[in-house]
Amino acid sequence: MGMSCGLRCACTVLACAAALCAASCPLDCSGHGTCQNDRWCACEAGYFGSDCSIYGTPATSGEWTEASLEEGEWKFYGFSVPTGSGFRCDVQQTSVGGDVDLYIQRDTIPTRANFYAREVSVKTNYSISVRQPQAGMWYAGVYGYSSTITTFLFRFVLTTNCPNDCSGHGSCFAGTCQCTVPYAGSDCSQQVRQLQAGVVSAGSARFMSFDYYVYSTTNAPSTVTFLLTCTGEGRVDADMFVRAGQLPTLRTYDYSDASSEHVSTITFDVSTNGNYYVGIYGFTVTSYTLLVSESGSTCTNMCSDHGSCAANNCQCDPAFNGTYCETMNVPMSNDVPVAGHVDTGMWNYFFYDAFSDGNLFVEVSQSEAGMDCDLFIKRNVVPTRFSFDYQHIGYDPVYTVEVQDPGNARWYFGVYGWRTCTFTIRAYDSLACPPGCTDHGHCEQSVCACDAGWTGDDCTQPVATLVNALTVQGAVAYNQWSYYTFQFTAPASYITLKTVPGLMWLYVGLRSFPTEREFDYVADTQGTEYLRLEVAPAQSGVNTIYVGVYGSPYMPADNSTAFPFKLVAWAPPYSS
Repeated sequence: MGMSCGLRCACTVLACAAALCAASCPLDCSGHGTCQNDRWCACEAGYFGSDCSIYGTPATSGEWTEASLEEGEWKFYGFSVPTGSGFRCDVQQTSVGGDVDLYIQRDTIPTRANFYAREVSVKTNYSISVRQPQAGMWYAGVYGYSSTITTFLFRFVLTTNCPNDCSGHGSCFAGTCQCTVPYAGSDCSQQVRQLQAGVVSAGSARFMSFDYYVYSTTNAPSTVTFLLTCTGEGRVDADMFVRAGQLPTLRTYDYSDASSEHVSTITFDVSTNGNYYVGIYGFTVTSYTLLVSESGSTCTNMCSDHGSCAANNCQCDPAFNGTYCETMNVPMSNDVPVAGHVDTGMWNYFFYDAFSDGNLFVEVSQSEAGMDCDLFIKRNVVPTRFSFDYQHIGYDPVYTVEVQDPGNARWYFGVYGWRTCTFTIRAYDSLACPPGCTDHGHCEQSVCACDAGWTGDDCTQPVATLVNALTVQGAVAYNQWSYYTFQFTAPASYITLKTVPGLMWLYVGLRSFPTEREFDYVADTQGTEYLRLEVAPAQSGVNTIYVGVYGSPYMPADNSTAFPFKLVAWAPPYSS
């Protein structure tokens, strides 16, 4: 009988395990999605969450929608943002009293802990603007913070981000006008004179004013030379400034010759054809002539920016080889960018050795608007345009491709020039330490171990030491921290923060630097300029505590204004 009972128990356990293996998606996707591989829900349009139970209202640019929320409730909105556009989310509270907060996130609904941006002040009318977002689906969540029902209006607005819509003489790209020659200026409203190679242009410089010209290179990669000759009589002085893509100023330029000589020369190399604006600035009134010349290079693909051109042949840098230095012959280092160049139809090749359980990310950043280089990735062999495991084809100036579960393998990256493109590429492991760790710490099991005097996930947050009874002054902005340590031997210590009422909160950690979620003591009382804490550690002897001053959500959220504070810690016996 005992043996029989044991067998029945074993069968029951196996049956339960089989039932668990056959379990379907959460709540069968709530009737608003389909179950994929009995593991996750693919939700219908407008529904979100792991079980498709959350409904979000599709938002149309410029249209207001009205809703109301009780405490702890959410209202979600979804909208698509095309490449090159920005957007703004507006909230207007229509009820008297109450409080709602706004959170936004890309690709998924936001939460109070997971968001791209938020507005959690007590304002009744506010906005969140994103000038250069990634294209794709974005979601806004309005959260009921008040204990009373709050009625509000919500609106999503697509923005061009460019002044005056580029005056009809250019296109808007990532918030900047790309002007059509011969127009220039931040809004493409200023017409300038065009230069032709080998053709002399004459002008007259006005006192303390600019004359502007534009030259469009046609033979890149090439060397361009501008020659300015002052032709006036007596004391004459005109300076020359050159800037790629935009009008130069006295302070903003790429190249300049500000000598007092009658003849000024600027020479530089260009890797891709583009527009170069020339400003002639008159320190005195003078007439002048301006001449531009352009000579081409004879090496293929500019040697990929991985070498030099000599006698029509590329002399490659040590880490590269190939006819035009297109192949990197050593593995890329984690999170270290590498530069490259591809003309139309040309390739650059790189590889990365993965040894981690984390996903691999490959980022390509193009140096100028209008360039177009595509990325192809393949495991263990060099990719082509038709044989790859991952790819990115598009016009995004900066993009990232995620390689899931890369394993212990070599991954090859091919950057292909759909149009001429100068770029940087970097590969990084999701479990590797954040960049910057090695400057003020070292990486231990994917976590930065910071040097003394530094803290933060990437060891970039400085730490100061508090001296007993000595007041220190500092400043902190919205959502930012200032950190300190304080050492004492008394049974308790006392810490006082003086600031503008409500703008800052005071935190203390007994074992590590505090965060909004992990701390041992906090003072966040509103309406008083003094915040005080009494800290009494359990252990006797010498104690070290970790003090954090935090810019609260009631600060202006633009991160541009830091507010001052005074901080003092003391414990008997006091220092003299």
